[in-house]
Amino acid sequence: MAGSLALAACDQGPPSTPEPRPPASVAHGCEASNREALEALFRATDGSHWNDSTGWLTSAALGDWRGVETDGRGCVTGLELNENSLSGELPVELSQLAQLAELALWGNRLTGAIPSEVGQLANLELLSLGANELSGAIPRELGRLTSLQRLGLGGNQLSGPIPGELGELDQLEALILWGNQFSGAIPAELGQLRNLTELLAWRNELSGPIPPELGALTNLVVLSLWGNQLSGGIPPELGRLANLEFLYLDDNRLSGGLPPALGQLANLSSLTLDNNQLTGAIPPEFGGLGNLWKLTADNNRLDAPIPGALGRLTNLSLLSLVGNQLSGSIPPELGELANLRHLDLRGNRLSGPLPPALGELTGLDNLALSDNPSLAGPLPVSFLDLTALTSLDFVNTGICAPAGAAFDAWLGSLPTLLPRPPRRCAP
Repeated sequence: MAGSLALAACDQGPPSTPEPRPPASVAHGCEASNREALEALFRATDGSHWNDSTGWLTSAALGDWRGVETDGRGCVTGLELNENSLSGELPVELSQLAQLAELALWGNRLTGAIPSEVGQLANLELLSLGANELSGAIPRELGRLTSLQRLGLGGNQLSGPIPGELGELDQLEALILWGNQFSGAIPAELGQLRNLTELLAWRNELSGPIPPELGALTNLVVLSLWGNQLSGGIPPELGRLANLEFLYLDDNRLSGGLPPALGQLANLSSLTLDNNQLTGAIPPEFGGLGNLWKLTADNNRLDAPIPGALGRLTNLSLLSLVGNQLSGSIPPELGELANLRHLDLRGNRLSGPLPPALGELTGLDNLALSDNPSLAGPLPVSFLDLTALTSLDFVNTGICAPAGAAFDAWLGSLPTLLPRPPRRCAP
């Protein structure tokens, strides 16, 4: 998800031979201090071994240096050296680039801490430092970058808490923090970021509850918090996120019931809740998620019957509820899921016969029902219409295969059939 920050740098061969810099009398305006800052960056990040350092340390105008953009006065406004083999620590002299609007150093081998002096770059709109080896805490001074629209720090070794001062970045549209070692609570102040469309903080060590204040982020499109140690309930306030399309909360320690308010997320396309400690029933209100194409809630403690209202999710392609305590029969309404490709209900307490309506799922590729001992009875004749099916699993159930040439041919055509040979129904 953080790859959207990458602006790939092309390998244009070895750097040109450095030329002597011009005498100081040639420099004018901000050009002198900017040249000094860029030279400091070159030295601090082993510029002689960059993939492309064309123009650097020469007498050429700064705008002719690889990755440097300048305005009409020669002031540096953009610096893009993504995937250019920079290594070493960022120099504090970067703070001299007072007109800098974009700083993009994604995909290098930068180490050490983010200098707090970066917080002095008042015109900065893009700060992209992802996919490096940066360590230490996020400087609280970054909260002063009130023009910042995108902050990309994913894929580093940053640690410590997420500073609440980031909540002061009222122009921020994307906060990319995935794949670090951030710990502590998600600050409630992030709920002030009313322009935010992406909050990606997956695969960290964040703990505590999800702040209900995040429900105020009405422009949010992606909320990805999977792979942390978050606990407590899912705040019903998240149901206010009218523009949300992706909600990833899997691999945490969340508990309690699923809030019916999530059924108000009319634009939601993907909801992943796997590997938590969620309990209770799947709310029938989830049937209102008309744009949903993926719903997974594996390895929780959900019980009660599967609601027939899920049959209204006509765009659903993947439904996986493995390893819960769901009971009762499989609702025949699931046969109305015309776009369903993958249905996985293994490891529950489902019972009764298979509904013939499942035979209407003509695009179904995978049907997994194993480890539901109380599911019983013959495979419905309507299953012969499941011509797209490649995998059928009903191990450790009471399901049996009817006799007859048609069923024998159909079962024999399946690349994956468990058990093979299937248990035959009694005459």
